[in-house]
Amino acid sequence: MMIVLLPTGIILCDTPKASANNSNLQDKYSYEIVYQSPYPSTLPVNSVTNVYIDIKNTGTENWYKDGNFKIRLGTGSSYGNSNQKQDYKSEFYNIDWLSQNRASSIMDKGIVKPGETARFQFNIKTSDIPGAYRAYFTPVIDGLTWMKDLGIYWEIKTTESPTKIEITELQEQTNNQVGNQDKEAIDKSQSLISEYSQSVVKLVCKSEQDYIQQGSGILIKNSQGDGNLPTYYVLTNRHVVEPDDKSIAPSCLVYSNNGINGLLSTNFIYPDKTSDIAIINLDDSAKNDLLEKIKLDTIAFSSTSLKTRAFSNNYNSRNVTTIGFPKGIFEIQSDGEIINSRFSGGEKYIEISTKLEHGISGGIAVDSEGYLLGITSGRDASNGDGMVLDINYLTDNLKLSIF
Repeated sequence: MMIVLLPTGIILCDTPKASANNSNLQDKYSYEIVYQSPYPSTLPVNSVTNVYIDIKNTGTENWYKDGNFKIRLGTGSSYGNSNQKQDYKSEFYNIDWLSQNRASSIMDKGIVKPGETARFQFNIKTSDIPGAYRAYFTPVIDGLTWMKDLGIYWEIKTTESPTKIEITELQEQTNNQVGNQDKEAIDKSQSLISEYSQSVVKLVCKSEQDYIQQGSGILIKNSQGDGNLPTYYVLTNRHVVEPDDKSIAPSCLVYSNNGINGLLSTNFIYPDKTSDIAIINLDDSAKNDLLEKIKLDTIAFSSTSLKTRAFSNNYNSRNVTTIGFPKGIFEIQSDGEIINSRFSGGEKYIEISTKLEHGISGGIAVDSEGYLLGITSGRDASNGDGMVLDINYLTDNLKLSIF
């Protein structure tokens, strides 16, 4: 079995400015839109969402990711408002951008020949004021010409309390699915899921090669006083903080839907040399900033409240809920079922029917009784089923100290 890991990634480079428009050059560097990711659902203020666009090279010249005359996705458009003209410093700028006026380079190849398609993928940071906004972009050959202005934009709607809406929808779905199960058990399970959701965070990690990798994690407070663990930490997949080139990310930023906006950590712990588990230590951040400590106290899930149990085939077909940031957007999915458990690469996984998306690596899966199944880690390459790293196996069989 091959498991596809599910972080997201973006390459960073330098960004020279473009020269003025030139119609002849625009013909040589023409393009058409193949696909644009949908507008995000309503988002929290001060949050981050992942978007992408695929464009086809319909001109006569190659597009290059590096070297002279690099292709970029620049900010602004003549279709935007008076403050959103091409090359402006965008209000939607996020740390993974190339600069305030360049959102992304091409993602999937170094050269895009005529007839081929390229993807730009990046994160948009929302405003701190609720409302509806449009983020405009135009492709550019830096140092040479702006490409045709087609008015590319994403509509961004923000609100103060989307998490509550997500949880309410989840409760409605769960009630419809459980039928005659005991109401007290249902309420208890939903309460736990609500608590878990407050503690699931988004991670943006940067390596020495400027490779930005995004995933999810669960924020935990070490309430038991385990001397092997920090007081505050994020439990996630190792592959979220360890890019494809196996270099260790020197820093990660932690975001939440409820107050943590880019908390920096440079301290990582690996409980086992072979397991796909990592711990991000947040104690220094809490020590240096009283406000951050208060936020961590409020949001972190207490280690004494975590419920796990050994997997049994009797649990097959039970409902499972996943919580994380697929494609950079906070999401609770409760439409999946437990299928089976299996070993792969020395790790034990629980297979679920949920189709996991990029960015949810490091998130969590919870069963219908509120037990933490494990860490959402990837999907089966053969059938697309979600693969959850079995948390109970890590703690009971491998004796890892992770909470």
